[in-house]
Amino acid sequence: MQPGRGIAALAVIVAGVGLLAFGGQKQHVEDAHWERSAVQTATVVGHNEADYRIRVLMAGGAEREFDVPFPSEYRIEESVDVRVDGSWARLAWYPYDALWWYAGGLLVTMLGVTVAVCHLWWRRELRNWKGIQCPHSR
Repeated sequence: MQPGRGIAALAVIVAGVGLLAFGGQKQHVEDAHWERSAVQTATVVGHNEADYRIRVLMAGGAEREFDVPFPSEYRIEESVDVRVDGSWARLAWYPYDALWWYAGGLLVTMLGVTVAVCHLWWRRELRNWKGIQCPHSR
């Protein structure tokens, strides 16, 4: 029996809950920016298919880059709406989504719970087997 298995399971559960909490906090911050932001129109000046990014020229002359799932959908010189709150900016079509933080946190938490349940089950089974002699061991 390995005594460290229970501690490892607890550490994995704590890590999973930490991922869930971090995702929730990040989503909360992004939602607050989204609520305070103003919509500005920008012009697409370039896109990079390899990095899934587009580059836009804001109304004030500043350039910004944004991650998008399909850069080829944006034509050069096309107008796009950008939500801006100070130095924070997002394309209006792609608000922040913490789904991957939640999914990862849930997956890690479930892994830790599975290891913990297996550990506790094996402890119980070993406790039940103590004292039982094998008929061939005489």
